[in-house]
Amino acid sequence: MKKPGFANILVIKYRGYASKLRLRYFKFLGLKVGQGSFVGKISFNWVNNVTIGKDSKVLDGVILGIGSGFNEHNTITIGDRAYIGHNVHINCTNKVTIGHDVMIAAGSKLLDVGHNYELGMPMNIQPVVSKSITLEDDVWLAANVVVLPGITIGKGSIVAAGSVVTKSIPPYEIWGGVPAKFIKNRS
Repeated sequence: MKKPGFANILVIKYRGYASKLRLRYFKFLGLKVGQGSFVGKISFNWVNNVTIGKDSKVLDGVILGIGSGFNEHNTITIGDRAYIGHNVHINCTNKVTIGHDVMIAAGSKLLDVGHNYELGMPMNIQPVVSKSITLEDDVWLAANVVVLPGITIGKGSIVAAGSVVTKSIPPYEIWGGVPAKFIKNRS
């Protein structure tokens, strides 16, 4: 087996130091993060409203958007041993709770806010509708899944790639499609 070159060793060490420095900076700003967690190059506007459990991984390109950081109830909570893939977007104006051992694949979006769409009023001044999102323990969202406001995805459930979740999903079921529909029970 070929040994890595000196330049490769330097790059690996630099990335390790950079991630530790970034994590210290985020903690200084108010991020609550458990021991053994990795936080990549992510962006958020209200760090103090985000909690990440222990041994979790939040990869590069993740956006954790809080609608109003002055409201202490607008929170994003990520459980222990969770995996949040590249370029996941979590938009929170209410509350987003992600349980333990959850996997969210690249490009997925959790959006706890939307707009009304009544006739007779321009769309840009329609009232905002905000309802919390909950992913219970051991949930897997495959790539590019969209979860809409007010959804709970039950323990042990799986959502297929590219699905749009418009209804809550009971525990241990597999759903997929646009809109997502029941496919089968997990056995």
